This record gives sequence, C-alpha cells and structure tokens, in this order.
Amino acid sequence: MPIYSTKREINVKGIPVNAIANQRKRVSCIGGLSFSLLTCQRNNVIMRVIGELPHPDFKITIFLWNNRYLIKIEHGYLEQTYKIDQFDLEEKDLKNMVDKEFLDQVSDRFQAMHKSLQEALQRVENQTN
Repeated sequence: MPIYSTKREINVKGIPVNAIANQRKRVSCIGGLSFSLLTCQRNNVIMRVIGELPHPDFKITIFLWNNRYLIKIEHGYLEQTYKIDQFDLEEKDLKNMVDKEFLDQVSDRFQAMHKSLQEALQRVENQTN
C-alpha cells in the first residue's frame, strides 16, 4: 500500500481540490491567499507548504505537517530536515531562524554527510574488488 494516495479529493474552506500523489498543488482560498498541499493516505493528513527561502546553494522549503513545522534543506542528493513543534515558534519567526550562522552549520553538516557517504561507498567498492 503506497504512503501517498494516487488521487484524493479534499476540501479546503468548501472548495473541492484534487491533490495528486506526492505533487504540490496550488490552492486559492478566500481572500486571494494560496498555499500548496500534499495529501497522505494515512489518516487523511494534509501537508502544507509554508514557503521556500531563496539560497544560492540550497533548496529550503518550510512545511506545516502534523502540528510541526518542517524545515527541509536540500543540497544535491543530500537533505536535512528540522522539526519544530508548531506551538514553540510562530510562523513569521521561521525565516529569522534560518540565518547565516544556522546555514553555515548546515553547510558543515552537508560536507560531513558527503564525506561519510563517499567513505562508505569506497568501502563497498573495496570489498567487491
């Protein structure tokens, strides 16, 4: 059974919406506000994309899911996700949290992750030879 549904009908403020499996879908609501939705087959959970933060090296996406903010940072084939309880921080403070110092530490962690992966791949290659 797949985690994400192939197609599910959901309702946002009385507006029927089709959310396709694991794809973002823009939804316009009353007042012109819009956000993206992902639906999950288990418990009809809705994941909302709060926004993306511009960065020259990373793709940074902020989600709201299961009463938690998720800050997902991608760099190539690696990613880091930070979960913060929705009630510990206001939505407007999320962007301020992702400052230069935080991103410098994220960059260091990506370098360490890359090194670990390369070393593990090298060990596997040495075992097969």
